[in-house]
Amino acid sequence: MAAAAATDEYLASNNNTSYGSNEPASAEQENYQGFGDSSYNDYTVFAPLYKAIFNNDWERVKAYLKHNPNAVSARLTSTGDTALHIAAVSGRVHLVKELVQLMPSEALEITTHVGCTALLQTAVTGSMEIAKLMVEKNSNLLRIKNPFNLIPLVVSAINGNKVLLRYLYSVTPKEELDPRAGITGAAFLTSLVMADIYDIALDVLQRYPKLATSRDSDGNTIINMLSIKPSAFPSGNRHGFWQQLIYTSIPIELDHLFRDVERDEDTMRIRSEHDVQKFSQVRKHGLVWKALKVLVPGVRQIYDKKVIHVQALEIVKAICPQLSNLTDAQLIEVGAVSSITNTAAFGIIEYFKELINSSPYLMSSSNINGSGLIQVAVMHRQEKIYNFMSQMGQKNEMAACIDNFGNNILHFAGVLAPAFQLDKVSGAALQMQREIQWFQEVEQMAQPKYRELPNAAGKKPRDIFREEHKALVKEGEAWMKETSQACMVVSTLIATVMFAAVFTVPGGNNGDTGAPIFLKTRTFYVFMICDAISLFASCTSILMFFAILTARYGEKDFLKSLPQKLILGLASLFISIATMMGAFGATLIIVLNGTITWAYIPVTFLASVPVLLFGMLQFPLFVDIMRSTYGNGIFHKQNSKKKEKYGKHI
Repeated sequence: MAAAAATDEYLASNNNTSYGSNEPASAEQENYQGFGDSSYNDYTVFAPLYKAIFNNDWERVKAYLKHNPNAVSARLTSTGDTALHIAAVSGRVHLVKELVQLMPSEALEITTHVGCTALLQTAVTGSMEIAKLMVEKNSNLLRIKNPFNLIPLVVSAINGNKVLLRYLYSVTPKEELDPRAGITGAAFLTSLVMADIYDIALDVLQRYPKLATSRDSDGNTIINMLSIKPSAFPSGNRHGFWQQLIYTSIPIELDHLFRDVERDEDTMRIRSEHDVQKFSQVRKHGLVWKALKVLVPGVRQIYDKKVIHVQALEIVKAICPQLSNLTDAQLIEVGAVSSITNTAAFGIIEYFKELINSSPYLMSSSNINGSGLIQVAVMHRQEKIYNFMSQMGQKNEMAACIDNFGNNILHFAGVLAPAFQLDKVSGAALQMQREIQWFQEVEQMAQPKYRELPNAAGKKPRDIFREEHKALVKEGEAWMKETSQACMVVSTLIATVMFAAVFTVPGGNNGDTGAPIFLKTRTFYVFMICDAISLFASCTSILMFFAILTARYGEKDFLKSLPQKLILGLASLFISIATMMGAFGATLIIVLNGTITWAYIPVTFLASVPVLLFGMLQFPLFVDIMRSTYGNGIFHKQNSKKKEKYGKHI
């Protein structure tokens, strides 16, 4: 801020100044005239006023202005800030209120040397109360633009001040957003998208549909901005099991999502910050969900996220139909071509489908390197986009595209996946498995000659794959060995204990026959069975982990061989732990011999705790390995109905 930049200058010059003095004003101060139109450049005379404003001392401000009434509209700093600018930027609500009452309404329109009114500066800092005081005094402030040709409403959106933005939207004349009036409407829309305020964005689009294809000062349209916001769509968010269950179940009613957006500026006025918050909320439905949002941590966040997703999808459905009659050149001009390549890269399948439905010719789009959409999807490992495009009628023709550097679709599959995609998979070994699965899947789609076809640099797809994945292979080997070593230690301890337990049976042995005393009891049978299973399972686990430690760790080993060994090792280890605790429980029952029966339940509960803990900690990893090795995978078989639906447009 200009005023903030001059703060140190004035504070440093205040050592020899008497603040709040009742002495008559100096001749220089008395000679000050107008609303900042003075050739006087010695701003140190205003230092007492500046410091009083900075310290939020209204009494001293009032005393100063009593002797220097013209100073209320004077420029107090070398950057042209008035007392109102300084008070507004400093967040002094009471001072602003008093100053606004003292100033003529025209004085509120005074700008700094860079062309900013106090309201424009407030749009940056975000105080709704201060903005309201100024707007009620002079509503023309809403139309005054900054040096970048932006009104306060747009400035507040750019800075993400949501509460102030909603107030300004309710009082700003809507004709300011008309695309025929300039770039204000387009700049407002793109800023709303970046700030995740989609209800107002939809309201603006409904008023002025042509804004969907209008560019802001940076050349962006709302079509562009949505394509780089994967978090605004369901496909761009990952949820755990319980989060996904809540997300799917929580009710969202479209009729209420946009009801609170201001439509009649004569009947709607926001009176307080509390009203603004109510103004922005989506109405809640269902007493159960109301309670869950308050009582259960995380439910409120999931609900808010789903509201954003629904609103963003409504905006997409509003803007995409406008693309249906555009020519290829017009599609490029409005940013539709770059947007569809962005959605392919970010995996925004919902937006991607709407774009294709609105203009099927977008399917032949390519990026600046000449890479087609399916190549972009493969390079960024976006399986949803890939699966969707695989269901197209001419998928083989799309896969045959070669970019400006001679790379075919297999070269893109050979490149290491982006870090954000690798992080979605647990462990380097499973990441390597996923990379091999991608390469093999694309290999089935690509023309056979592409497997050996070099690019402009003379590299074949398999060469690129090996080169790009060297580090990941080493990381996968280290991860596998570390996991196996840790589990092998546990398995060895269990095997040792279970083997020794056979020779030290509970209750002891008969002195005459040497047979266990409780041999014929059912509890003893339980002990022996659990002990035997635990011993055999732990030995199996040891062998599996040993096999992993001694494996050769070739690239293809990560696809099936190593994951299968890890699955068997983890399953055997879990069984050995569970049966070991069962043997312990049976032993305890035998030893107590019915004397302390009340202890059976707590002992059983405590014995199950380690089993449950192991399951909770290792089960997600186990499920991931099972799914990636034996499950349906991330690639779907072609659906003839979808092929018929979309293929006819290609």
